Amino acid sequence: MNNWLFAKRASKLSFSLLIPATLSVAANSSICAAKAIDSPGSTTDQASVFSNAPVSTQGSTGGGIRLRELEGIRVATVAEAVDADAVNLNGIIVSNDKPVQGEPIKISLSQDIDPTVETFKFNGETYKFFTDDYGGKSVRSAYIAIPAQMKPGKHQITAGGAVATISVSDAHFGIQRLTLPKKKDNFNASPGEKETIAKAKKVLSAEKRWSSAFKHPAVGRMSTKFGVKRIVNGKLLTDYFHSGQDFAAPIGTPIHAAAAGRVLVAHTGWKLHGNVVVLDHGRGVISISIHMTKVLVKEGDEVEAGQVIGTVGKTGRASGPHLHYCIYVNNEASNPNFWFKNSY
Repeated sequence: MNNWLFAKRASKLSFSLLIPATLSVAANSSICAAKAIDSPGSTTDQASVFSNAPVSTQGSTGGGIRLRELEGIRVATVAEAVDADAVNLNGIIVSNDKPVQGEPIKISLSQDIDPTVETFKFNGETYKFFTDDYGGKSVRSAYIAIPAQMKPGKHQITAGGAVATISVSDAHFGIQRLTLPKKKDNFNASPGEKETIAKAKKVLSAEKRWSSAFKHPAVGRMSTKFGVKRIVNGKLLTDYFHSGQDFAAPIGTPIHAAAAGRVLVAHTGWKLHGNVVVLDHGRGVISISIHMTKVLVKEGDEVEAGQVIGTVGKTGRASGPHLHYCIYVNNEASNPNFWFKNSY
């Protein structure tokens, strides 16, 4: 195939293909509420373009090649959703080499990396690559989230003998002050509640069920933001950060699946989460909706993006009606707002 393919998303180009190995540039292809106190009112056509433009490798930084700077390179190996801002660091391709705390990252391997490499390491953990076949070419990719409390600075991703260094920036999360009645100033959970949620966050299924950016799960004011720390009744919770994005809305407001998924948990009556639905979106990406009034799906259901899965409430440890919405990536909380803006 002698065409050059680029996918235009919004106002920028997004690569659908990885660069062949022959190029010298080597750019080839807590629980959700874990100690959560939730408040509803705190702060807070894709077209194909064909071209025969010459190769350009200007502007690479940090030893990596930014794919957006390689407009016009003839491609041969297909890779799903490799963003135009992605960077090739010694054969490890990352969607962003300068992420902030809480940001999800897609990681892919170029064809230069030993084909037997099936895992990579980051922040002391080992993660699994999933392999997709495109026109007889195998492309390995996976997802991680930068921990909200990771120390800013340089951190390494290793795969086989390749080492990629990324620079994590401080997200400058804020601080929220809350005053709660004594009966809610605790982290008591129902029997089996924490264990069930912890198990769900570790699910790692092969099918990637989403194909675009996640949609907002509810219509309402985006109130408490991801990552904020809290002072509750005058006491700073030193080991706590807000693990999701809150949507303040009246009781009964529909809650939608932000992306297609399979229902892992559909439970009512828990002390901490209240009524909750957990969806598996595949590849280690899990979403959790808590404090619902009604749960309208059951475990094992396959749901489509936009499908109503429940309604907004204030069940569990909530001070008012709202949806607390989390997205975990390989058991690490990520900022949902990145998922609302990017397709990964």
